[in-house]
Parts: sequence; C-alpha cells; structure tokens
Amino acid sequence: MKRIRVAMACVLALLVMLPAWAEVDLHASLNRDTAAVGEVVQLTVAVSGALTGVGDPRLPQLDYLNVVSTSSQKSIQFINGQMQTTTTWVYGIRASREGTYTIPAIEVPVDDRVLSTQVLTLRVLPPASASRPSPAPPPDLAPPDEPPPGTQPSVEPIQAITEVSNRTPYAGEQVTLTLRFYQAHSVMLIGNAEYSPPTTDGLISEPLPDGPQRTERLGNMSFEVATRQTALIAPAPGQYTIGPATITFRRGYMQPEESIQTDPITLDVRPLPERGRPADFGGAVGNLDLAVSLSTPRVRVGEAASLRLTISGTGDLRQIEAPEVTVDGDARVYQSGEERKIEPQQRGQEFAIGGSVTFDYLIMPREAGTLTVNPVVMHYFNPRSGRYESSQSAALSIDVAPGEMGETVIEAPGDELRYIKDNALGLHTRPPITSNVLFWLLQALPLVGLGLAYMHRAEQLRRARDPRYRRRVEAAAHARRQLSEISRMQQPAEAYRRGDEVLAEYIAAR
Repeated sequence: MKRIRVAMACVLALLVMLPAWAEVDLHASLNRDTAAVGEVVQLTVAVSGALTGVGDPRLPQLDYLNVVSTSSQKSIQFINGQMQTTTTWVYGIRASREGTYTIPAIEVPVDDRVLSTQVLTLRVLPPASASRPSPAPPPDLAPPDEPPPGTQPSVEPIQAITEVSNRTPYAGEQVTLTLRFYQAHSVMLIGNAEYSPPTTDGLISEPLPDGPQRTERLGNMSFEVATRQTALIAPAPGQYTIGPATITFRRGYMQPEESIQTDPITLDVRPLPERGRPADFGGAVGNLDLAVSLSTPRVRVGEAASLRLTISGTGDLRQIEAPEVTVDGDARVYQSGEERKIEPQQRGQEFAIGGSVTFDYLIMPREAGTLTVNPVVMHYFNPRSGRYESSQSAALSIDVAPGEMGETVIEAPGDELRYIKDNALGLHTRPPITSNVLFWLLQALPLVGLGLAYMHRAEQLRRARDPRYRRRVEAAAHARRQLSEISRMQQPAEAYRRGDEVLAEYIAAR
C-alpha cells in the first residue's frame, strides 16, 4: 500500500509540472527573409511562460553575417494569479556577402533546461539589387508606399552610425569622425543615453563642437538625430583601426539596460608623396599662412629689435618648429619665446583643427648701418590640392644708428663677500647633549640634504618647463663669467666695449 501511495504522489507531481513545462514558448523570427548586401535584418528571439530564470541566447557562428546591434526587453504579467514572463532579444544582422544562409537553432537556457529555436533561412542579394527599379504597377492599381530614396527598407527605432570624411588620408591630414545617434520619436528613454567613444590607438584625437540636434525622417518614422564629431590625425603612414562606439540607454525604470555598437572603421593612411617635395620640407601638413612683423625699423648699436613670426591656418600646428631667421649684416638673432593657440576652426559647415603659432625673435646689431632680414619661407603639404605649397614673408630692413658709450664699469678691488664667524660658546657648564647645537645640526643634516636635493630637482624641472626662466638663469651665469674676465683686463677702452657687449647680450638672452 505504501508503494502505491508513493507512485501516485510522483504521478501527481508530474501532472503538476507538465503544464508549467508546456507553457514555455520559445521562437525566433526574421523581420524579412530577403535583403541586399549591407542592409540590416532584424533577428528576434522571444521566450515566454511561467519562468524563474532565463539566460542570454547562445548565437551560433554566422559566416558573413555580422551582429551590429543588440537590445533586450523583459516584461511581466499576471494572468489568473500566475506570473507570466516574456523576454525578447533583438539582434541587428548585416550580411557582407551574397548567398543563401541558414541560421541554425539558437539555444536559450531556461530554468534548468536548454531550449532551442527553429532553423531560419536568409537570402542575401547583390548590393545592386536594392537599387533596381521595380516593375511598374498596373494602371488600375495604386503604387505601393516606398521609403524615400537613400534609406534602408528596414529601419531600427534606435540606431547609431559612425563614418569618416576620408578613409585614405595622408599622414598628418585631419580626418573627421562623425557619430550619429538616431532615436525614433515613438521611443521614450529614461534619462540621457551614455556615449562611450571608440578606441583610436595610434591616432591624435581632438574633440570638435557637436553638431546641432535635428529631426530626420527614415522610412516611415521620424527620428531625433544627435551628432558628435572628433578630429583624428595619423602621425605616420600605415593602417589604423577605429573601434566601435557604444551607446547605452534604458527604455524604462523597470527595463534592463540596453546597448548598441557601431561598426569599426579602418583607415589606410598614405605617406606624403615624394614628387615635388622641397629639400627643406619640415613635415607641416595643412593650409597655412606666414606673416612677419618688426617692433621698430630703427635701433642703435647694442639695442635689440623685436621680430614676430606668425603661422596661422588649419592643420596640426603643434608639430611646427620655429623657422630659422637670418639677416644680412653684423648682428645676432635669438629666439625669445613662442605661443601656440590651437582650437577648432569653422570652415563653412565643417570644423578643422587649427589656430596660430607665434615665434618671437630678438635681433641685436653689432655695428651701424642697414640690416636686412631675409625672407622666411615655410613649405607645407596641402591635402586638398595634393601638392606641396609654400608661404613666404617679405624682406625687412632695420636702420642701425651708432651706439653711445655708457658708464664706466669700475673694477672691484677684490672679493666683496666676507664671512662672519661666531665663536660664542654659550654656558661654561657641561649641558646635556640635547642642548648642544652640534647635536641638532647633525640631526638636521639628512633633512637639509633632502631639502637641497628637492630644490635641485625643482630647479631642473622649472628650467625644463619654462624656457624663459632657463634663458634668464643661464644668461645671468654667462654674464657673470664674462664680467669676471673683463675685470682683469688692463685696457679700459676694450673693457668698456666688452662690458657693453656683455650687457647687451644679457638683455637679449632674457
């Protein structure tokens, strides 16, 4: 009797479980069975029933079928007091080759089991088939509604696209990367979508101003389009990969977070052409102008004339080095400073990285007469024309008048520094060792050593970061050495002349 009761209990348990198992519904579908190469087809996998745990579908390997977007949605309903859960996954699939493809059964973990969907078939036509004209309908039938020209037959309510202005740029040429995020007006998101920029390993990346948000119509849906742009510059020829950008969003407070990704992009960067390359070409790429100006056209011997050279336009101006400035005549030329202003420049509807670079020079004549500043020539490669071009300044003249003798420099009779020694011994009784100054000096020696090392390191870093400070310090040290040598000269006239020259060099170097 006991065995019969156990068997009946097992049968009842199976009868209770069978309806729950039978309630699970899993299926997969394509929004269309035929598409052209490059078009996106929507693959939907849905599972519903009284479920306690559902895992992500296990997509099989699909040759020449690339998954370009992924989203999921989960909903819960109560029917006759029983909870029904429906989970839906939507995959955007793009074919890169024509043919007929079989999508094998997709496995989905459900509770303690693994269920499989049915097998699907997708036919991919050549790209030209999407643009072939359809046969004209009979006169008595109205033409079917067709999407506007240039749009895909299948349009996702949320999608993102990245594109570049040029896939085969020259080394040093700017490429504009544009991301467009499409959100249909019928789709409401919680908060703002989060944007993760693509990886641009090896490329110089500079953000550009975002484009204005606009409304665009694709197919039979209206979209809000948000645009982000980035300037990319390849420093050397070769192949560079721009990774996918990721957009993360949420459709509702109780909905899971979703994300979509754009396709990666490959840049084939070409080297600058050898034909027509000037011998003194410095590597500048862009569209540049050069201008030179003088602070004054007249100076005296020993005085300095300031010259400013400005390079402006579009391109990677951070790579431009200071051009060499030469003069005809007895004079010295020193570079006294530089300033770079790099910011996006608007050119019509587009933005390009550019700005201006300013180099300052000091010209110090040594004798009266006329100095001629030779024209400065800068060669650059213009990607728009594909040729090497140059910008040249005009020659400038400086009238140099004779200088005046300054004050006589009196030679110092000897070392003006005197060291003071304090031999006070303090109390004559034997104090404790901690009251001895020597004790504390010995204790402080490590701290003093660390402080001196820190000051020396800080001085080196400051000289490396601040060229003006380095020139000022080095000029002062050089002037002191020169004045020390002049103080030992026996001829006053020569000493005065050398002292005037040293002072002028010191002012110019500062």
